[in-house]
Amino acid sequence: MSTPNIPLVLNRDALPISASVNDILIKYTSALAEIQRLLAEVERLRSDRDCEKRLRKDADEFRENAISRAEKAEAELATERARLDAGTILLTVAGERVWHSGVDLRAAIDAAMKENAK
Repeated sequence: MSTPNIPLVLNRDALPISASVNDILIKYTSALAEIQRLLAEVERLRSDRDCEKRLRKDADEFRENAISRAEKAEAELATERARLDAGTILLTVAGERVWHSGVDLRAAIDAAMKENAK
């Protein structure tokens, strides 16, 4: 909605009018100025509202994407934990791939992390 172009200046001196009509024209001019100010404020608020809607939509999309990435990472982590808990690992030794099983890999990793932290 655009602000209507309402003339705010009236040439009261060019019109043969009485004092009461002149007072009415002054009030009319003042009212028109206030209407234009209010219309401009409405337009500014509408623009602010539209901007807020876009920001809210962008934030919602960002949150949904972050949740999706976190869920995928948690699923991968669960898979790795299950693999470690099973004690099965595929190692490459001297260019050969070797499966090891029956090893408490989580305990070995925790011990190595504690050793490195010292």
